[in-house]
Amino acid sequence: MIAIMETLPLWLLLLLTLSFVLGFAELGHRFGEKRRKRSELEKTEPVNAMTGTMLGLLAFILAFVFGVSATRFSARQDLVLREANAIGTCYLRADLLPEAQREPVRALLREYVDVRLAWAASESAGDARHSQQIHAKLWKIAAEFGRVNSGSESAALFIDSLNEVIDVHEERVLARAHINGVIWTALFVLTALAFAATGYYTGLHASARSPVLPATALAFASVIVLIADLDRPMDGLVMTNQHAMHDLQVSIKRDR
Repeated sequence: MIAIMETLPLWLLLLLTLSFVLGFAELGHRFGEKRRKRSELEKTEPVNAMTGTMLGLLAFILAFVFGVSATRFSARQDLVLREANAIGTCYLRADLLPEAQREPVRALLREYVDVRLAWAASESAGDARHSQQIHAKLWKIAAEFGRVNSGSESAALFIDSLNEVIDVHEERVLARAHINGVIWTALFVLTALAFAATGYYTGLHASARSPVLPATALAFASVIVLIADLDRPMDGLVMTNQHAMHDLQVSIKRDR
């Protein structure tokens, strides 16, 4: 389920979700019509109340999952700015290093920004490993500087800024977490049940299919697709803005 929600093009996901919703509504409608034609007595008022309850529950779950997705998206966006600031600070504090170490650190940080932008676009394991390799190289230089200048405020400042760079990297890796497949499954099951109940009510009440039903189905399907879009940080209509990292990339390359 997670693979489907992450890899399908959004337009195709919308069409499939809409077809799924309308299909269950049609099944419910036909079953309701069959019950009505057989003159099986069933009052529509209780069915209407239960259908409204199911649609209300579906709306509540959609609002909850949407809130989680929006919060995660906002957190990813904030982390991009935090990482750009952390790398920029570390780059500036490289001035505190001896000349022999200053340029290697700056070169590594320039490379690091390129790697982080590549990782943000693809989230590939190779770019993640490359980032960690650069961490190790930078930390080796910082540790050597710290040993030689034990108790130095300059060493403490540089090491603190490097720590922040590494910590934010780990936070961004953890922030990649997507909506659990169980949640997606439960959401689609509840959607199917709610619209099957809606179709059953319309079939039980009258044979004509209301034009409002496709509009309602489209509204719910659109929200589901929007949630899926928010859950894809670098793919779709709503993407995590990398302007802060791009600006930093231009700035530090100009400083060569």
